Amino acid sequence: MPSLKDVKTKIGGVKKTSQITKAMNMVAAAKLRGAQQKMEDFRSYAEKFNAAMGNLSSAMDSGAFPLMEKREVKTVEILVVTSDRGLCGSFNAHILKMTDKLIAGFEAEGKKVSLVCIGKKSASYFRKTGKVRQRYTDLMGTFQMFNARTIAQDIAGNFLSGESDEVRIVYGKFKSVAVQRPAEQMFLPIQPDVVAATETTSSATGAYIYEPSTEEIMEVLLPLYMNVMVYHAMLEVSASEHAARMSAMDNATNACKDIIHSLTLIYNKARQAGITAELMDIVGGAEAGFSMSEARVGKIVQVIGPVVDVEFEPDNLPEIMNALQVSNKGISDEPGNLIIEVALHLGDNVVRCVAMDQTDGLVRGQECTDTGKPIEIPCGAPALGRIMNVVGRPVDGMGPISSEKMRTIHRPAPAFTDQSTEVHVLETGIKVIDLLVPFPRGGKMGLFGGAGCGKTVIMMEMVNNIAMHHGGISVFCGVGERTREGNDLYHEMKESGVLPKAALVYGQMTEPPGARSRVALTGLSAAEYFRDEEGQDVLFFVDNIFRFTQAGAEVSALLGRIPSAVGYQPTLATDLGALQERITSTNKGSITAVQCVYVPADDLTDPAPATT
Repeated sequence: MPSLKDVKTKIGGVKKTSQITKAMNMVAAAKLRGAQQKMEDFRSYAEKFNAAMGNLSSAMDSGAFPLMEKREVKTVEILVVTSDRGLCGSFNAHILKMTDKLIAGFEAEGKKVSLVCIGKKSASYFRKTGKVRQRYTDLMGTFQMFNARTIAQDIAGNFLSGESDEVRIVYGKFKSVAVQRPAEQMFLPIQPDVVAATETTSSATGAYIYEPSTEEIMEVLLPLYMNVMVYHAMLEVSASEHAARMSAMDNATNACKDIIHSLTLIYNKARQAGITAELMDIVGGAEAGFSMSEARVGKIVQVIGPVVDVEFEPDNLPEIMNALQVSNKGISDEPGNLIIEVALHLGDNVVRCVAMDQTDGLVRGQECTDTGKPIEIPCGAPALGRIMNVVGRPVDGMGPISSEKMRTIHRPAPAFTDQSTEVHVLETGIKVIDLLVPFPRGGKMGLFGGAGCGKTVIMMEMVNNIAMHHGGISVFCGVGERTREGNDLYHEMKESGVLPKAALVYGQMTEPPGARSRVALTGLSAAEYFRDEEGQDVLFFVDNIFRFTQAGAEVSALLGRIPSAVGYQPTLATDLGALQERITSTNKGSITAVQCVYVPADDLTDPAPATT
């Protein structure tokens, strides 16, 4: 985010630009009144003049006068009339574009083209083409009839000398204040049908008696006709220029207002962020000072695989389920990169902990710091579209998850009075399931089966049918399964467009048992936030819940507990109950869980699936 000074400087610059464009709009509006009046007055004169010329020339032979003589066209001269100044939108660009098309058409026919440019814009545009024979600049602001006469005489002299066989004029025609169109017209040789076509009167041509003769009158009127044509084109361009500039500057002023509004919002947000940061620094400094003075620091006395024993000072032991931080260079150089969770108080001021990541690299005597709370994970909107591990750290390579909403993974189940009693059916899109065993919204569904029978496939289909068409929030939790399956799901959700509404939490089979025994709680905590804090209906997918039980058995054995039936932990029912009781509907929202349950040896009486 830019600094306050930078944004304030930009706002000041845009305001000055807005003042300039507003002033130019007002000046253009004032000049337009005079230019439009002058153009409209002369337009009537030009139309009557053309009518008289049409009557005279229609009765005469085209070869009677040199300016009316038609000959084989080898060289075409184009008179291009534009403005001297810019900042009038696309007005000049349209005239130049029409001229380019004319040039391309004539050259395609094998004709040579030369240009006479009136106005700086046309002169500078065609300067490097080598086609400009003559240029007239700095005329459009204060031109008079004698300027048009000079230009007309130059063009006529070039035509009469045979250097050009045909002359076209391209200019901007004034339609209204909002509309100006480029126009093209034959200039030389003067053709009776073209002159008559410019007559706007609908009255029939009468019989005239001329005194002196028609030839003598035409000798006088033909040069005047050229002067009128050039002067009329210059008047049209002048009025069109001011109208186009007025519209362009009005649009620029409105754009400046929009930019100022956007920059003001950015400035206010940056200012508020600065104030918030200062307050957080003050509060955080006070809390840090307090926590540092109260922090419990212990030393590692034993490391047995994922189990770590830590000794603290007497009467200063961390609570069960508290998270301890320790630096493990075997993972990275980041301080406090390994989280271990307190599981037992052994005696002699020693606590036994379970690591959430590898312990290779830890040494006896290394310091551990008590965080004073259980493992916390980021929740809310910043977690959507991201993949995180058991301790809430991102593993998708997209940077940290910056969320102010943190939530511990160990939480009590909703109170009985807070749970909802309404029953709604959840459509899975799989007809057999919807017909035979319809799923309740806010309930728990288990997909039981042995290895390779399609549990994950069915869950993927449910993700496709429910999550992708459900439109709400989804949380997918991968527990002890293959990394390949998680990668496939991630790309499938990304391609289908539901990833921005899904949070993914993984503790795969390659990770220590501590991570696999807690990752389901991490995913559930992320889902609970959307249910309890935002009142949403959340879909919670777990693949595979048996691996959660299996990891609990591994951790139990490592902690020295005597195993129960078939080698499972004695706390099997307690561990599963603590997880499943949190999956329910409340008065605020619901969590609907779909869980894959691996059945060892297809034995449904096995304690793990039976308890699940």
